[in-house]
Amino acid sequence: MDNRKFLKQAALLPVCVATLSAAGLAHSGEVLFSSTLDDLSGFETTGMVRPDNPGARLLGGWLFDGRLQTSPINVAGYRQLELTYDRSVTGLESHEAGVAAYSVDGGPFVPLERVAEGGGEVSLAIDDLPEGATSLSLLFEIDASNFFERFTISRVELQGTPDDTDPGDPGDPGDPGDPGDPG
Repeated sequence: MDNRKFLKQAALLPVCVATLSAAGLAHSGEVLFSSTLDDLSGFETTGMVRPDNPGARLLGGWLFDGRLQTSPINVAGYRQLELTYDRSVTGLESHEAGVAAYSVDGGPFVPLERVAEGGGEVSLAIDDLPEGATSLSLLFEIDASNFFERFTISRVELQGTPDDTDPGDPGDPGDPGDPGDPG
């Protein structure tokens, strides 16, 4: 490969990275829910869930896998939601996982991520909200066989973009002075 051609392609790399980064920020919006999990208020816990520093540690177990669920979060009037959270996974086998999921208006939970290793911040898009959705609950759980296996959550944030597709009041044709009044 000609060096000039390589340098031109290499020069485009920062532009591509910046474009991809900006695309990732397209979901940024208003914060609908945020918790550092310093305490577990705002969450329902079942199974083996322990406070950690920082966050909460979900432990596996034959009968008592840890589960951490938010109270319903108001999402009425929002679209393009994005869940961002910090996580670490320890000791899981390939068939086990830490799971992040969501439920709309009390319906079944829809998995966003199943992870068996790794850690750090992750952002996941929730783009498929049904029209008229009013609430969303987040769920974090571990599917593991013993309490030495852990899924640790240390920060959770849900953002949403206000839904500006509402055309507003089309007006009452019989109401003079109404912007929707044709006459």
